[in-house]
Amino acid sequence: MNDTYKTTVSKRRQTTVPAGLPVDAGQRLIWKLRDGFQDIPTFEVTPLPKDPIKAFSGCFAGMGFGGVESLLRERRRDKKMEDKKWKQLFKMKK
Repeated sequence: MNDTYKTTVSKRRQTTVPAGLPVDAGQRLIWKLRDGFQDIPTFEVTPLPKDPIKAFSGCFAGMGFGGVESLLRERRRDKKMEDKKWKQLFKMKK
C-alpha cells in the first residue's frame, strides 16, 4: 500500500486522519521525524495497537529464544558462577 494522503495542521497543531486509513478513534499514534529531502522534514506515523502487550506476545516465537526455559537455564548458570565465586572468596579468608 503506497497511497498518499494530504491533511492540514490547524492553529492548535491538530490534524485529521484520512478516512481511508485503518485507525480507530482514540487510538494512539507514534510520530517519528525522519530526514527529508532538501531540508523538508518527513514524518512517519505509526498507529499503536490497542493492547500492545497482546499484540507483541509471541512475536519472537520460533526465533531461537526459549522464553521461560531459556531464562531459567541462564539463571541456573549465573547461580553456579556466583556459588563458585563465594566458595573462592571464603577459601581466601581462611
